[in-house]
Amino acid sequence: MKTLLFILFILPCTLLYAAKSVVIDTDASTDDAIAILYLLNQKDINIKAIIVDKNGASNPDTAASHIAYVLQLANKTNIPVYHGLDKKPKYGNTYPPKARSLMDNSFPQNAKLQNAITRSQLIDLIKQQKVTLLSLGSLTNIADILPEVKQNINNIVIMGGAIDVSGNIDVFIPNTKNKYAEWNIFVDPDAFATVLRSDISMILVSLDVTNNAILTDKFLLHLKQLSNSPNAAFIYDLLMPSKQYIDAGEYDFWDPLAAYVLVNNVPTTLKYINVNLKRGEHFGQVYESPHGYPVNVITRINTASLEKALLDACRYQ
Repeated sequence: MKTLLFILFILPCTLLYAAKSVVIDTDASTDDAIAILYLLNQKDINIKAIIVDKNGASNPDTAASHIAYVLQLANKTNIPVYHGLDKKPKYGNTYPPKARSLMDNSFPQNAKLQNAITRSQLIDLIKQQKVTLLSLGSLTNIADILPEVKQNINNIVIMGGAIDVSGNIDVFIPNTKNKYAEWNIFVDPDAFATVLRSDISMILVSLDVTNNAILTDKFLLHLKQLSNSPNAAFIYDLLMPSKQYIDAGEYDFWDPLAAYVLVNNVPTTLKYINVNLKRGEHFGQVYESPHGYPVNVITRINTASLEKALLDACRYQ
């Protein structure tokens, strides 16, 4: 009888603290690597698969090798990786060669995927359980698979958009007239629109909050002091090619903040969101509208807690 009571007591606790199953969609840039390493070191997060976005900041041919290197560093090469669609953006909304070269040059070396899977295998894997999607790039691949896996998606955490602040297209395209869109949405606004219309619960981490979560030299110094940590050393070296942007206060905790939000209970504000799909200087702009779709938006963050969480993930590996 005592044994039965013990089992009945332990079982609900086990279910309560079951790891969250997560599928990550990433464009394999430098901040993505930091976000993924952070999640790989969270005991309550079970990364079921990673989707590589070929339309993002990294070159399509090398993006998967970036993720392979991160998994190799973390000794998690068994995690399945789907190298996503070769979909060209409708109006050539691609990162310029300068940006993609910066990403490629930031990673120390190429690595080969150990567990590459196909689109159909990814869909079968998601159908096995309920998952949370984390979008760290464009939403091209998520929009593509959504009709087949929608019933298995608990919610989606998206890093993207700029609602009440300026966009960031001009960081890599200084002469652009588009001062409103953010890169992850700008690359494929139609995909974001598809996700908005899906009625799936969403958390949006936009530039409105990442603008207040700036990666500084102080954070770099903390990384450097963790000299016995391979993760910290990797992240430090990964960030150094972007030092000019860090010094200018233009390198935010974009994707690491989205990963932190996925793990932690961060307050949100319900807003009705839409996206501009009309070609022109507002193309890809995310905005509030009474005719928009309900989205939980992160509006504030404790940057000190975020930095501590990221550094702790480097310490305990």
